[in-house]
Amino acid sequence: MEPWILAAVALAALLVAGVSTLKRWNQVRAHLAGIAEGRHPRMLAPHGPDWFRDTARDLNRISELLAARGRQAAAEGDNLRAILGAMVEGVLITDASQRVRVVNGALIRMFDLSTPPSDRTVMEVFRSHDLHAAVSDALAQREPQTRVMRIETGTGSTYSTHDFEVSISPLVPDSGTRAEGVIAVFHDITELKTQERLRQELVANVSHELRTPLSIVHGYVETLLDGAIEDRPTAERFLKVMHRHGERLNLIIEDLLTLSRLDSGTTPLALEPVDLRESITTVLDRLESNIRTRATTVTTRFTDDFPTISADPHRIDQLLFNLLDNALKYTPAESGTIAIEGSHDANGVEIRITDNGPGIPLEDQPRLFERFYRVHKHRNRDAGGTGLGLSIVKHIVAAHGGEVGLRSIPGQGATFWFRLPGTPRDPA
Repeated sequence: MEPWILAAVALAALLVAGVSTLKRWNQVRAHLAGIAEGRHPRMLAPHGPDWFRDTARDLNRISELLAARGRQAAAEGDNLRAILGAMVEGVLITDASQRVRVVNGALIRMFDLSTPPSDRTVMEVFRSHDLHAAVSDALAQREPQTRVMRIETGTGSTYSTHDFEVSISPLVPDSGTRAEGVIAVFHDITELKTQERLRQELVANVSHELRTPLSIVHGYVETLLDGAIEDRPTAERFLKVMHRHGERLNLIIEDLLTLSRLDSGTTPLALEPVDLRESITTVLDRLESNIRTRATTVTTRFTDDFPTISADPHRIDQLLFNLLDNALKYTPAESGTIAIEGSHDANGVEIRITDNGPGIPLEDQPRLFERFYRVHKHRNRDAGGTGLGLSIVKHIVAAHGGEVGLRSIPGQGATFWFRLPGTPRDPA
């Protein structure tokens, strides 16, 4: 065979081998490019030269490992999202520049975040210097921080201020020397703060209300011991004053115990059919002496078919006594009027007690059912009130699942009303 023919055959074989190798190399490059782009390319067929078979097997193994890790990461991401979504606490994750990376649904609801917070700074999203400073300290010191702070929440008409306990932990890699971000957990403690404030106010008010009569009794006892007991008229006068303030102390303690039982729910309601007209008559009989002394006119108006309801008769009497006694105290002597009206519908009954007293200032009306809250502080104390009557009324109505409120224009008297729900039963 001619040499040039051998050379041509060899060249052709070389070209075929080169084309085959280039094709396989392009397959390898395409596979690597797919891996680099995060895709999962088709597995390489391990056929051909040894070098290609070995390379194909190695790349296929790498693809399988990456795919498995991808599935694991996706599952962990789903689990993390599920955990964050189920948490009642708000969760915030930022990077080292305090830009928001992740928030959960609870945090969005807490702050009514109408626009996506991602990639915005903590200051831009929350407008809180205290929170910004706490996150900065956690990043700089690489130590957890726990702060209690007040932060504005909501926008527009839903704007309000809430108390939060924020626990902030820096995100520091095992081999890192600086924090790469923080995770902050928000606990809304507004209700706890409110309860703590009310508790402190209650303790202060109870201390004040108990201290006043005790101081008076103590002063009169000292005076009697110093010799006034020998002066019989003076001693009798002092003892009457001491007795009156002793009764006041007893009333305060009884009312506090009543409120405590109603708050705790330890004393269940003894429900039975109650005719509110009869209950009102009973309470008016108890108040008859005061009504006659003050020359107050009391009128009642109920429809003939006014129904009985299922209620605790003792609590209902207590409720009516407090409302009527309160109305009687603030009607003018000799010209006072109290109108009691009752109505009903398919949802229950409503009682309205209207007096012609001085009325209640608008700024005092929202707080009137709070413990120890008084509009006319000295007048109420002189009249023998404990400052707990209307609070007891609110709790009794609430225990029956009802509502209570008032309507008043200063200088034009006041109307206190309450509604008790349920399906009324016709009187027998």
